[in-house]
Amino acid sequence: MKSILHSVIRPQFTCLILGGIVGFISWGEHRNPALALIVPFVWILLENPTKASAWILGYFFVALRGAQSASAVFFGESSESFALGIGLWAAMSISVAAPWILGAYFCRRRSELSGLVAVGAIAIAILPPLGIVGGASPVLSLGWITPGGGWTALWAYLGLILLFPLIPLKKSGSCQR
Repeated sequence: MKSILHSVIRPQFTCLILGGIVGFISWGEHRNPALALIVPFVWILLENPTKASAWILGYFFVALRGAQSASAVFFGESSESFALGIGLWAAMSISVAAPWILGAYFCRRRSELSGLVAVGAIAIAILPPLGIVGGASPVLSLGWITPGGGWTALWAYLGLILLFPLIPLKKSGSCQR
């Protein structure tokens, strides 16, 4: 029992919590959107699809936490609206994370494709119809970091994501799957 807890549940829970911490710091009250730029890079490094999915779910659930109250206010202030706000917040977080999760299972190992899959997940999450309800995309932080950078900053960032999987990383015995 202890080995299952340690080898399966604990690493995914750690990824979920760390993703949530990045989401909180990136889009919190005393926010630092620059931290959101690491999201696709960490996602690429997490070769295990379950860990990558936990990372991205933790990030979006915490980063989009304001959606609950905004949804409840939009639909009224009764207790039913509060429950509706929670449901809409969960649906929004899961739907925006879905392209990343599907991509993690499509591209199970760090390869040349993982950068392309990450850029595709960003595009799907920011373009309509998901882009209408989604938020907290790492691309949104570019406006805060490089004001006036426009298309140049966007293409440079997406290019870095595409090239990142091509950088050879030294693996030690303890870091392997």
